[in-house]
Amino acid sequence: MHTTRRLLPFSSPSTWSLAPLAALALAVVLFARPAPAQPAPDPGGTGEADGKAPVKIVLLGTSHFAGSALDTHSSEIGDILSEDRQRELAAIAGSVADFGPERIFVECDRPDQPAYDSLYRAYRAGEHDPTAEGVRGEIQQLGFRMAERSGTGGVTCADAWGLWLGDRARAVARKQNPAWLDSLRSHSMPSDAEYLRDHTMAEYLTWLNTDSLLYANYEVYNRFFVRMGSFEGEDQVLHSDLAGRSFAFAGEFGGLPIGVAKDFLRSAGAEVDSAVTSDTDVLVAGRGTARSVVRRAKQAGADVLDPKELRSLATTESELYVGFPDHYVGADLVGEWYKRNLRIYANLLRYLEPGDGRALLLIGQAHVWPLRNFLRANPNFEVVPVDRVL
Repeated sequence: MHTTRRLLPFSSPSTWSLAPLAALALAVVLFARPAPAQPAPDPGGTGEADGKAPVKIVLLGTSHFAGSALDTHSSEIGDILSEDRQRELAAIAGSVADFGPERIFVECDRPDQPAYDSLYRAYRAGEHDPTAEGVRGEIQQLGFRMAERSGTGGVTCADAWGLWLGDRARAVARKQNPAWLDSLRSHSMPSDAEYLRDHTMAEYLTWLNTDSLLYANYEVYNRFFVRMGSFEGEDQVLHSDLAGRSFAFAGEFGGLPIGVAKDFLRSAGAEVDSAVTSDTDVLVAGRGTARSVVRRAKQAGADVLDPKELRSLATTESELYVGFPDHYVGADLVGEWYKRNLRIYANLLRYLEPGDGRALLLIGQAHVWPLRNFLRANPNFEVVPVDRVL
């Protein structure tokens, strides 16, 4: 029998005294001399910085060619391994090479860089054929092709994972705010499969990166998720609450210490199963988890948990786990989403400086809107529209 579970552990913020800060702020206002006027930053991100030309960067938003069970909007793009699609991907790689990027960033975690370097070396040596081996992901199908044609020597991992609270927000909504779920469901993205029936991959990616579709995806966070939780509530999990729960794991977990999390669950009296069953209470869904597995778990009444959420639970020291107040779960979700995008932006800054020429980032389309805003606010960058390259 499934009961309502509250699984997210976070510390409550401390209460700060504001009176000293207010007094200090008033003193600054009364006695500080006016600062000299400073030039406003270039809102288009096209100004020169430090006497060097800004980096020209293309943000190529894409769907996940292999699909994703965890994305808010999961695309259906058909058989990417067909001869026609393979020719179209090769043509895109040629167009990107004409743009001339010195570095190509892709959506993989920085700790996974050695693995992708090894794969790319095997690819260039003719020892690894992603198409023949049935690999559909965009990093190898498009990222490797672009790197080869552009002569960048490989791809650079720029992703950074964070907490994903979408399933948590939906669980809260089902109980407390079902009208919110109805409004979210009414916000649908156009059909990728329908568009691709009559268009090439280059036309598809150009369409996917139009302002209207970029904002439509961003709007899910800005308009819908942030509203989630307009009520008061508690969200506490005791160590003993985990006893008797059944956890199953699916997908890939990269460098996450899932073994530690499993040991923690067992120590709390929870069961750790090798597969989803009708008795599964929680599915921990890693990358690449099939949609059918997630669907089967939800049909069985199980919660679906992001691996980072589980790690957060397992590494909390206190025996009393205090989660997000439910009336802010939407704002916390959007905050975590922004934090992930800021970390991706920070990863770009690790490698790119004024005068570095050109770069391209191949990433899930939902990331493009916030990343574009970050880059446009930085005079070291000039964001080049996708339609100028493809």
